[in-house]
Amino acid sequence: MPEPNQPGIERPAALAPRGPSPPFYRLVALFEWCSKKKLELRRRYLASWFDNWRNFVGPDLYPVMRLLLPQKDRERATYGFKEATLAKAFISSFGMSERSPDGQSLIHWKRPEENTQKAVGDFPSVLFQVINARSSVMQGTLTIEQVNNLLDDLSSSFRVSGKALIDRVFKTFAQECTANEIRWIVRIILKDLNIGMKENTVFGVFHPDATDLYNSCSNLQKICYDLHDPKHRLNASDKCVTLFQPFQPMLCGRTGATAESVKLMLADKNDKGFIMEEKLDGERIQLHKRGNEFFLCSRHIGKDYTYLYGNSYDTGSLIPYIQDAFHPMLQDLVLDGEMMVWDPEVEKYLPFGNLKTSALDKTPGPGRPHPCFKIFDVLYLKLKGAKNPTILTERTLAVRLGALKDEITGPNGKRTRLFREIPGRLEFALQRIGKTQKDVEAFLQEVVEERGEGLVLKRHLSPYVLGGRDNTQWVKVKPEYMDDMGESVDVIVLAGEYGRGRRGGRISSLICGVRAEHLREDANEATYQTFCRVGTGLNFEEYDWINKKPWKKLNKNKFPDWMSVSPIGTDDKGDVYLLPEDSFILSVKAASINSTEQYGCGQTLRFPRCKGIRHDLTVDDCLTKAKGMFIAFAPARMRLNHHVCGFSPAKKRKTIVQKRAIVSSAHKGADLEDIEKQSSLFEDMKFFVTAGSVRHPSHSLVPLFISRRIHENGGTYSQLKSTEGAYIIYGGIDDTLPVVNIKKKGEQDIIKAEWIQDSIAAGTVLPLAKRFFHYATEQRQSDLDYLSGETTSMDVDDEGEPTEDEDEEDAKPSKFLSAHRASSSKRALIDDDEDDDSELPNDVTSLEWILAGRNSYDDTKDSWNTEVKYEDVGDFGDGSATESEADEDDYDFIDGHDAQSQNLIQGGAGRGSPETVGDNNGDLEMGEDSAAHTYDPDRLFRHLVFYLDSPKNAETHGMGVSAKPGVREAAEKEFARIERLICENGGIVTSNLAEGKLTHVVLFKRDITRRVALMRMTSIPKRRHLVLTSFVSGCVDEECLLDEDAFAP
Repeated sequence: MPEPNQPGIERPAALAPRGPSPPFYRLVALFEWCSKKKLELRRRYLASWFDNWRNFVGPDLYPVMRLLLPQKDRERATYGFKEATLAKAFISSFGMSERSPDGQSLIHWKRPEENTQKAVGDFPSVLFQVINARSSVMQGTLTIEQVNNLLDDLSSSFRVSGKALIDRVFKTFAQECTANEIRWIVRIILKDLNIGMKENTVFGVFHPDATDLYNSCSNLQKICYDLHDPKHRLNASDKCVTLFQPFQPMLCGRTGATAESVKLMLADKNDKGFIMEEKLDGERIQLHKRGNEFFLCSRHIGKDYTYLYGNSYDTGSLIPYIQDAFHPMLQDLVLDGEMMVWDPEVEKYLPFGNLKTSALDKTPGPGRPHPCFKIFDVLYLKLKGAKNPTILTERTLAVRLGALKDEITGPNGKRTRLFREIPGRLEFALQRIGKTQKDVEAFLQEVVEERGEGLVLKRHLSPYVLGGRDNTQWVKVKPEYMDDMGESVDVIVLAGEYGRGRRGGRISSLICGVRAEHLREDANEATYQTFCRVGTGLNFEEYDWINKKPWKKLNKNKFPDWMSVSPIGTDDKGDVYLLPEDSFILSVKAASINSTEQYGCGQTLRFPRCKGIRHDLTVDDCLTKAKGMFIAFAPARMRLNHHVCGFSPAKKRKTIVQKRAIVSSAHKGADLEDIEKQSSLFEDMKFFVTAGSVRHPSHSLVPLFISRRIHENGGTYSQLKSTEGAYIIYGGIDDTLPVVNIKKKGEQDIIKAEWIQDSIAAGTVLPLAKRFFHYATEQRQSDLDYLSGETTSMDVDDEGEPTEDEDEEDAKPSKFLSAHRASSSKRALIDDDEDDDSELPNDVTSLEWILAGRNSYDDTKDSWNTEVKYEDVGDFGDGSATESEADEDDYDFIDGHDAQSQNLIQGGAGRGSPETVGDNNGDLEMGEDSAAHTYDPDRLFRHLVFYLDSPKNAETHGMGVSAKPGVREAAEKEFARIERLICENGGIVTSNLAEGKLTHVVLFKRDITRRVALMRMTSIPKRRHLVLTSFVSGCVDEECLLDEDAFAP
């Protein structure tokens, strides 16, 4: 069934254009400048461009906004084109042959070729280089309106399969646009402009209320029409949830250690408890009801799924079955929840990939899998007879959950609930009340026993922040296993090593790497650092595929320039290697990430095991070194391994103290783990953070600390020091090799980490004075900011902005990196980047549009602050705004009727908590000893410890055994065979469930009645894998360790 078109909004007559649509190349000039310039200039250019549009064309900026933010354009939700189809379309429109060198360059745009195209991995750039020599168009003739019309045709042609229309559109592009304009049109079609400006930046320049309005309606067209006047401000009611308008939902923060998450939930003195909710593996869906009409959509640009689930009680795969779920007095509502697939035959939820198939399935029968909507929040209510609806987003979570359990008096005088569960169709998400870490662990145990994937913890005083992602309000918690750090990593295969014995003559071990910075002068060639060695997890078929790759003999005295190996280690040197373009991605899981000198990136995986080959990923998708650092040093990982970086637990604490010593005075003594997201201070700014000397452990930890501070304040940290516009940050003292190389080239500044800290403390990006530089280029040394020496302090308000009584001219230098550039003439702005190779506008008018205008945008004023509003929500030090709402009396809030909600904080609903076994007496590492780091390919189960759930062992532990005829005998025979396989392949079998190094519990398929009991008894200090006996047999047959999930009982 095709997806419906999004209904458009009729443009108000007052917004009709007063002048002609500008040429498209004028917008391209803005793209070029914004993609090359720094943040403070991008915002000014964009504001000036908007002003000129309003002056010469009219107040309606929707034609521009949908090109600036193509990913937010619901009117053109999809084009149906990816790089492969675009390549063929342009090959045809330019009269090329697919077999020609240029045609092959487009079709295989990810594959580098010798002595041909320099651009690799970026299709628009490859396309530009191919067609630039073929195009005879010197200046484009299409207007912005015409480009929009052609893109509309392209989008509609996809829906009606109009090949003739597609050909006409692409031929028009080829005949009327320059190669550079086509490059930007392709970026728009692919919905990725890559100009260094996020939607919040564009919205903030467009109108101070644009972000809030978008979060409430997800409609770019509505924003442009309702906020066409920059001086008109919306009322609070205009930014609320509205019926049949898709809003941006509140999201969970990053996963942390359980103890850290609980600490965040109870950080406020008014927090008496928190909500624990089962994390669901479905699709986030919002359900709107207006009378007997329904609207359902996803979180992504409000994609309409009403056609799947039904718009009334007569249509769809869901709505006809939930009519009895709503009280007759319930007129209108908006629910937030998760759409799952329930299979009544096996009585369990199916994986997410089955959702659309089940929703479209019209096969009759009660036993067919079908959608089930799980409710976890309510945001809007209106009862029949009420004058006004009740908007619940500003209410606390406790109040909102209470509303879901409300009872009201109906026409017959009886009190009944507003919502009633329909099993398998509409249900409440499983929730509990938590007050301690033990509560979380107990509920997590219960969820895992029911084959769930984890929990979401929510503060009971938290409001519902549209578009918010605040890790102090909602956080995720996932289970941890003895041999699994909680998440897998995607790494690139760099080299291979031939096996020995029965594995001889074939590649059996793979040396994998992570992507690092560009070290070669050719910026298109990425550098990869060796990271780990994987020798198990793949089957015969996969190894056969790997051995057929074009391997090259590796000269261990001269490694390829793009491969960085350990200067002293031997673990990361193989016999053969693959070129990056011939390589592939492996998904690898491991027990932890540890520091080491044996691999090029300074880290490696402990007990890595391959989960599979990622045929859906390219080498560009591999793990970066910074991401590996984040995983290694995240609190949850630190708790899994007491020897990260070679420090004992006591030394870890000492290291953290050393790390705090570099923090500015505004933050000294603060607990780093408690620092919440502060601002959008560094939004759209890119940073490359380089490590200090390994001789100074505290310096080597600076990148982790500074990267986190940058991220918490809106910045982006890059792994490429050559990234355009990136600031290189260094927290060390001695000159490391990367620092020496940067100085030697003399092309890039090296800024001290102190600048980051002092800027955060001041609440504004400070000018780059001399004291902030570890190294300054000759060009930088002539800059006014550099020469100005120490900067003067300034007063800032609670939001980090200059105070209102501060002189405007005094505020600007502290907000922008260069006061000189901020106030310079147009010529000075052009001269600011003399070595900038970006295209300048080819006409004076385009330059005027970018550099001239009323300059109505002034980001030193609060009204134009582009900082995301939700970052200010959830201050633990002030509970006054929500404290009163926690009172029980506050539940009687529904307009028109009396309502008595159940106080969820005083008594949670749902299944009881399971028993817990003992306390966590500390973590034990898997493996024979602390020096063990890898599996042995010749002894498959070495370092693994198995408990066999045999009848004899079960009786020893006081557990019942199946009395079914023949089951005991079959189980004993099977376990005898399994024990022999384990021992023959280097594993250890124990009958002690309390064994600290236990990794696997093996069950017999015909008797899994002890599954839950075994899960509970082996969950401390970390969980063990429960598998069927077929796991052991399968591993031996395939000669590799298989994924346990496929063998779960």
